[in-house]
Amino acid sequence: THSTAPPASAMGQQVVHVDPPATRPRFHNIEPRSREERLAIRDKDMLEKLRLEHRLKSNVKEDLNSNLLEPPPNSAGFISEADRFCTDAAGEEYAERHRKKLEREELIERRRVRNYEREAARWDRVAMEQKFEDIKLQELKESEIPALNRSSVKYNMINLQYEDSYDGAELKYRDDVMKRNMAMAANRGLRHMKSSVDYDPITGLPTRSKVPVPPAPVAPGPRPEKVDPREGMKHFRVDSLYVNEKESHDGVGRQRAY
Repeated sequence: THSTAPPASAMGQQVVHVDPPATRPRFHNIEPRSREERLAIRDKDMLEKLRLEHRLKSNVKEDLNSNLLEPPPNSAGFISEADRFCTDAAGEEYAERHRKKLEREELIERRRVRNYEREAARWDRVAMEQKFEDIKLQELKESEIPALNRSSVKYNMINLQYEDSYDGAELKYRDDVMKRNMAMAANRGLRHMKSSVDYDPITGLPTRSKVPVPPAPVAPGPRPEKVDPREGMKHFRVDSLYVNEKESHDGVGRQRAY
């Protein structure tokens, strides 16, 4: 027979063996899947649905049986049927009138700006055309083409006024120098002239002891350099004469303007 007494250690102590509790299974038994379940797991759509249903951690577990077009009441995009519709009819009517008023004011402002820009561009174009016309006339006067109609002297033969130009100022300077030299020569002749009478025997006028000498004239200086009047001006485009038709290289724009 075998003894059921607990064995003793070398120090006289008894060793007690404790059995595991009956609620804790010794093995993790798994029920085998049927053939239908194994085939369903291999299906791609079913596998994705299972993964979505068993998603854990930070992902949201969605209820696929609910309505996908209507958010749940505890979500941020939920709104009740009463709040979906406006109940303030007077406020809605006022907002509609205010919106129409703003649209009307915006339309008037756009029309005003468009008219202002069009008129400003038109007057700028008129001023540029006038300026180019003045430059063209001035160049024609200074060119060799109207040389036959140009006077050979630098003064007006009708009123004897000098031209308002550098050549006219130079001619006036030479004439003033000549007048001054003539007065000085006359004074020198009076000093050396001896006569027994106090009048001029040729003209009969009383003799003068001295002829007034005009002051020395001031030279006009060096001839100014010719400056191109087109310098600093914007380029003049021929197609700017036409408001709606612009010149293009495809042969479409300018032909329709004529």
